[in-house]
Amino acid sequence: MATNRFICEVCNKGFQREQNLQLHRRGHNLPWKLKQKTNKEPKRKVYLCPEPTCVHHDPSRALGDLTGIKKHYSRKHGEKKWKCEKCSKRYAVQSDWKAHSKTCGTREYRCDCGTLFSRICSLMGWLDVISTVLFAELSKSRGDTVHHLGIVVEEAICKPVPENGTPRH
Repeated sequence: MATNRFICEVCNKGFQREQNLQLHRRGHNLPWKLKQKTNKEPKRKVYLCPEPTCVHHDPSRALGDLTGIKKHYSRKHGEKKWKCEKCSKRYAVQSDWKAHSKTCGTREYRCDCGTLFSRICSLMGWLDVISTVLFAELSKSRGDTVHHLGIVVEEAICKPVPENGTPRH
């Protein structure tokens, strides 16, 4: 077991790292100072996405390791070589496909219209949209404008209502 090499001079509490002791000293209102990076420390290597339009092409949004940038490039810009036999969803990274294959079809929530969902909350959202559309069609036949859950429904198309309440066209 590691020893507590850094001891607080006020309460004798021990810490394995100097940084933890310095942060602890703040609680006693004692002066504390975290070590600052020096120019002598090597700079961390970052990996940029080669795709110029990608957000990870910018050095401030670079990824930290080679495996991460390879997977990112495959997922976002590469060919999707692996296909799920159950649902036909395609993947560019084999490990993503394997993970998906383990759970695909194990949780199914089916709408009466035949649409499948893997999450109950997705089905509930879908049912809300469908009920809104059906309600709108019924109301439209009577000449009403329908407001349902902050959405104006016109001709079975859901559009967000602006804050001033005037529908967009």
